[in-house]
Amino acid sequence: MFAIYREKTHEGIKEVVKPFDWSYTTEYKGTVTGKAFTSENDPIPIALLKRPDPILFFEEVVLYESELDDNGISIFSVKVRVMPERMLLLCRLFMRLDNVIVRIRDTRVYVDFKAGKVTREYSATQEKFDAVMQVSHAPTFRNLWEQPAEPVYRVSYVPGNCPMM
Repeated sequence: MFAIYREKTHEGIKEVVKPFDWSYTTEYKGTVTGKAFTSENDPIPIALLKRPDPILFFEEVVLYESELDDNGISIFSVKVRVMPERMLLLCRLFMRLDNVIVRIRDTRVYVDFKAGKVTREYSATQEKFDAVMQVSHAPTFRNLWEQPAEPVYRVSYVPGNCPMM
């Protein structure tokens, strides 16, 4: 009985999308509802974020994680940091396919409470695995676990657009 049901589960499928991205890479930049972003090119003020302002709230949530069938790692996480005058949200995909490629997709949303301004920045960075290992402080997998973004950004960081609300 189960075999008959299993054979019929694919009857409605007309087309299979190929190639399937088994690394779980996403280009999700966030969903905007209400007021749309404008395309001004003011970058997120990193100097303000480096100030020693008190952190009122911080949280990190891993949305999904896969070991890519023991061929690397793919982690999609969200971090939020709230300070008295500003907030930063980082949505990051980090993907390492062993001996092939390292990829990072970042969406940062910066909110300036005083100015009432919201800035979103998206960047897509990737490099061949060997090139990343050459610029790492210690050429081991451990370095890519401790500071995964640092060696990739040193090789090929290309900032994305910075629309504002």
